[in-house]
Amino acid sequence: MAQWSVYVVRCSDGALYTGIATDVRRRIAEHGQRDGKGAKYLRGKGPLRLVFEQAVESKGLALKIESQIKKLPKARKEELIEKFRPTGVITAWRKNMLRNFLLVLLLLTLGCVSAEGAEPPLALDHVWIFVTSGAPERKALEKAGFLIAPDVSRHDGQGTASVTVEFLNRYLELIYLDKTVPVASGMEVAVKKFQARTAWRESGASPFGIGTRRTPSTPPQFPFPTWRVTVEWMPKGAFMEMLTPREMLKAPSLFVTAEPLDEALNRKLAADPVKGKMFLHPNGARRLTGVRIVVPDAADLPPAASYLSDAGVAKFDVGQAWLMEVTLDDGKQGVKKDLRPDLPLVMRY
Repeated sequence: MAQWSVYVVRCSDGALYTGIATDVRRRIAEHGQRDGKGAKYLRGKGPLRLVFEQAVESKGLALKIESQIKKLPKARKEELIEKFRPTGVITAWRKNMLRNFLLVLLLLTLGCVSAEGAEPPLALDHVWIFVTSGAPERKALEKAGFLIAPDVSRHDGQGTASVTVEFLNRYLELIYLDKTVPVASGMEVAVKKFQARTAWRESGASPFGIGTRRTPSTPPQFPFPTWRVTVEWMPKGAFMEMLTPREMLKAPSLFVTAEPLDEALNRKLAADPVKGKMFLHPNGARRLTGVRIVVPDAADLPPAASYLSDAGVAKFDVGQAWLMEVTLDDGKQGVKKDLRPDLPLVMRY
């Protein structure tokens, strides 16, 4: 049986990449080549420097440890690199149990595997894309094997409505302007922004939004300016905390949601033979596990983007055009659905 290792490399821009391999040095060399064998994320980010390596007895255990490290904010990964000194081969049970226990204890201390440990300051709640009135773009999602939830949400005071693709832990929302939904006084400027997002191909504005929810580790004040929005459709006393500056009109909308998703409620709904059908996508996808936003200009990345990236909420890259890449179930099926040109969206599951 091949021995696997978990490793972390530092990119030329300081970013950290975690992976697994049976031959770490060979794998790093592959990352630096242009033959397609290396990770797409690492293209153009060399030279790569190995900063962490730990041998484990099996691929399954390697994947579990890799997953936990990837959930760490960048600051905690740096702490892991600095404090942990790997020795020997980590095994799952019985052999070298003490070493395995020490690694788990370290991960607990760093807050990546226990509800009692420190959580990231924000968690991903949902993502949205602005589409045309009535969301005819939903057909591209249905063709790809996704179900559109039966309810249409009206955002009174905001002038928009939406439909969703529901997953057990998060959801993808298609938002559109709806003339039948009232616009509150003072929201006219917001509606103009929505119009620009709807016409993103012509306006250059981002059609994307990333909604986050607070965790026990959310600070009372973020390390960048924020502002609040309260609209009629929100629960009484609730507000959205906007992380994208007002003046960045073309940037993705990053925010802390006013009405976070209730995963416990979703589990109850999923158990209902009727209501739970909306989670049973024909393609088998069940959980939204990652999101990546490609922006055509680095100037359109708000300060909060690096904060969310470090927290493990989302990844941000610069490319040729606006694109959202959503990963479901950690991509275990190995399927990629490119929904362009109908939607600037790639689904991996």
